Amino acid sequence: MLTAISDDLHTAWIDTTFLGLKFGRRVTVLRLPGGALWVHSPVPLTPELAAAVDALGPVGHIVAPNLMHHTSVPQWAAAYPEAVVHAPAGIAGKNKAVGEHRVLGAPDPAWGGALTPLPLQGLPAFDETLFLHEASGTLISADIALAIPPELKHWWTQMYLRMAGIHGQLVGCSLVHKATMKDKPAARASLERILEPAWDRLLVSHSSVVDVPDVKDLLAEAWAWVPR
Repeated sequence: MLTAISDDLHTAWIDTTFLGLKFGRRVTVLRLPGGALWVHSPVPLTPELAAAVDALGPVGHIVAPNLMHHTSVPQWAAAYPEAVVHAPAGIAGKNKAVGEHRVLGAPDPAWGGALTPLPLQGLPAFDETLFLHEASGTLISADIALAIPPELKHWWTQMYLRMAGIHGQLVGCSLVHKATMKDKPAARASLERILEPAWDRLLVSHSSVVDVPDVKDLLAEAWAWVPR
């Protein structure tokens, strides 16, 4: 159910559709230095997934990384009531069931220095925070990019990718990012901060793990529509 990326980093992808699009969804589970698990962008919690997660350790943190990926957070919070929920400041306006939470921003001391939060500004509809896991060289994101496998044979998904101008690309931006952009200079400044640190792997919710030598170049190209 969970695939190991490194000793402490695991991920699982489920095959789901959204508005008829076969984007799927990914959850990322990180074991923090103290042993607690940090769960990013939760997917529906099945008994099989819960068993796989429990085998790794106790869930200590549940993260809704933006205003789009939060629907399964209440289910996880109910299953793991001792865990701390982290979410954007405006989450109550999207999903009151998320309940009590810490607002994403500065690194949480309870994360043991394992993660660096990197906000993506200029897109208030998303209000996403990305996370750099330096130990594995991994940038963890929900929606900074789509990474739909070219071999996916689903006509509506392929049509959407063509409309977005990213058909056949390993990494590309969604139409929603382009339609909801409010502040391109702020977004560009955020992107420069995201691209600056050393990392060579990108985890996104939709859908592939991007583990290629030029992943940073691919992400930069995907966001080239935001001027410097």
